[in-house]
Amino acid sequence: MAQALRVALLALALAVAAGVSNAQTLGRGPAWNELSPEEQRVLAPLAKDWNQLEPRRRQKWQGIAQRYPRMAPTEQERMRNQMQGWARLSPDERKVAREQFQTLRQLPPEKREVAPKRWEEYRALPPEKKRELAVHQTPAKPAPRRESGPSPFPGQRP
Repeated sequence: MAQALRVALLALALAVAAGVSNAQTLGRGPAWNELSPEEQRVLAPLAKDWNQLEPRRRQKWQGIAQRYPRMAPTEQERMRNQMQGWARLSPDERKVAREQFQTLRQLPPEKREVAPKRWEEYRALPPEKKRELAVHQTPAKPAPRRESGPSPFPGQRP
């Protein structure tokens, strides 16, 4: 009985220790040297920026690397291309890409389905047509003027 209790307590202690270790890794994301050699091979395009990535992004990429061997060859190629493209982006370009992704996710499903088709149509345009569209792009609408309420400065009208 005492032997069984000791084994159970040892198993519980090991489980708690493993949980703490995993929680610490989840809290900060794995450092590059904590990745397995296979994960490092898959994530090689991100190596130079890895330790500057936010912890949740490291965890996301690590999850992708762990699923990578089970992906179809076409999916692996798509993932490699995406990683290489992402690695070429500057931090500001990455921020814009994330914001655009969030905007796309918030669209109603019917508009979300049309977006990839419209993007492909745009990509197929000749460079001069793209420049023309960029020049004629409609600017964002200004914020509406406040018609009533207190003046920002005493004695002045809003």
